[in-house]
Amino acid sequence: MRTPILVCFFVLGIAACGRIADVPDATDPSTEAGTPSSGGTSGSVTTTASDAAVPPHDAGASTNVRAGRCLKDGDCDPAGHCVELAPGGYRVCSYPPPAPEVCTNDPSSQDECCGTCAVGVCTLQTSCGGAFIMPRNVCAMSACSTNADCGGGAICLPTGVGSPYARTCMPAGECVRHSDCTAAADGVCALVGTVGPLSVCGPWGCPGGASTQSANGLACIYGGECAGDEDCAKAGGHCEKVGGRPACRSGLRNVCPPPP
Repeated sequence: MRTPILVCFFVLGIAACGRIADVPDATDPSTEAGTPSSGGTSGSVTTTASDAAVPPHDAGASTNVRAGRCLKDGDCDPAGHCVELAPGGYRVCSYPPPAPEVCTNDPSSQDECCGTCAVGVCTLQTSCGGAFIMPRNVCAMSACSTNADCGGGAICLPTGVGSPYARTCMPAGECVRHSDCTAAADGVCALVGTVGPLSVCGPWGCPGGASTQSANGLACIYGGECAGDEDCAKAGGHCEKVGGRPACRSGLRNVCPPPP
């Protein structure tokens, strides 16, 4: 059972990737990214007044991402957990790293591991949104386990967000939690995805859940604004800045071609 704690957000750290680091440190839940969201099997958190005022995300639908990309574990793909990037902040689906492929300890093999690692987690690394990589098992090490590890308001992203293999630090953005967004009504501190003209292609899928969720910083969005293409996809649109603010525009973005 969780004991309510009064939290002050003077400094948040950046998170590193790790396989089982999605559960907040019981000694300091205020600085840990990956705080389980209410309604899931990962646990629950106290809902603040500012959180309650934010229209909830539509249980995984792509109409308009508000409080997060999920409300509970059931909104994520199998094996996923719905967690908060920070208490009172944006919710995302965290996934374990891909399982390693069966291999041997052949010295000529490109694999770093065959199931276990002295340090880190043994996972199958494949091409992910960039240059072609021959699939192989690697020992993935997280850069952090709590936001405090990243420092300066940065966020320790859960595995499956930003990187499918481990926890990484995302630099500080415009906000940390929804209550930071007060420039207009209906403010949400959202994780930014793909935002740009239709001529800009979107990232192609990576392993981990349906695909690794993009993480381009946290920013305040208001009213009907979008934080990424996923907010506009249901209506057949994409997200781009119009007059300096993000808005849904017609037309589906092409996916960047994967490497050969």
